[in-house]
Amino acid sequence: MKRVSSIKFDNRRFSYVGNDGRAKLLLDAFDIYENHSTISMTEVEPRYGKLRQDKPFLGTLLKHLEPLKEKKRMGYAAVVLLMVRELWKKHHAVRVLRVGGSSVDALSMESAAILKTFHPDSLLYCMSRDGIRLLPVDNIFSIPMELKDLPLMQQQFAVLLLDDTRGEVSPELVHSLLPTLHPFGRFFCLTAREELMAECSKAMPQLEKMPMEGNLCLLTQELSHEDWARAWMETPQGKLEHWKREAARCLELLRVDTERLESCGGGQQEDILRRAKEFEFSVAEMYPSLASIDAKMLATQFREALIDWHLGNAEPTRVKACFAALQEDLRRYHDIGNEWEWEN
Repeated sequence: MKRVSSIKFDNRRFSYVGNDGRAKLLLDAFDIYENHSTISMTEVEPRYGKLRQDKPFLGTLLKHLEPLKEKKRMGYAAVVLLMVRELWKKHHAVRVLRVGGSSVDALSMESAAILKTFHPDSLLYCMSRDGIRLLPVDNIFSIPMELKDLPLMQQQFAVLLLDDTRGEVSPELVHSLLPTLHPFGRFFCLTAREELMAECSKAMPQLEKMPMEGNLCLLTQELSHEDWARAWMETPQGKLEHWKREAARCLELLRVDTERLESCGGGQQEDILRRAKEFEFSVAEMYPSLASIDAKMLATQFREALIDWHLGNAEPTRVKACFAALQEDLRRYHDIGNEWEWEN
């Protein structure tokens, strides 16, 4: 008979047992009473000693897990337990982002309650298609799934859950949403789709995979700074920042080139023309993301002036003037090139 995965509780530890029979500790509920967390103090400071013995949070946690147990949502229960384990490390309000599912189902309601137990200002953001705006609790915020392409603030969430149990999470969302997670925050993805699993593994090679109910698998990992940086570089903002760094480097090289035009030989002239052409193409590629409306035109004018100079139809002063205009435009709108000053 095929072995199925399960979650077991021995009155102290919650453990996940995979379909291979191997056990993984999800949460030691008594850690909270061994100075690994501030939860006892934040809940019951006046009677800390008595309630420390009563272990009130264990009962609270079991109460919030019960609806998930009744609905046989083992994947959701595992997310809650691992999220609680993550929250014990936090001493402040946190934000959690859930993408997919519903903002008023059992997972959202119970997660919101648990978040509030840890800190009254902790919030759950739900990006879903349920269209619900009037929510029954005050620490859940609903974001329409239609706004998935709207840039969210970077590094604002302690936990990110991609809930693909209803097939709502597109693989391209992985790279766009990962930068919203704090480095060393906790990532979860609950899905049965191989293409989404593959995209998650591409972004985070060290993902742990745990089979859940049916064909669902829970993927989870603490997001490393390296993984965060790699995901950030795939976003439009990350690509623009990379371009700005490269532009500053290239501008410095072009500055040196334009200062020595009078002494350049044939081979050096070809190198300058090639560099200016590459820079013009780079500006054209990034133009939709640039604040300046003149950057592309100025880059073209600079290269055309270089061509005329190379052919003997323009003086070096014209090339220098075109470069100065380009550099000033990029410096004004994108803070590129401020580490050095142009001198006529």
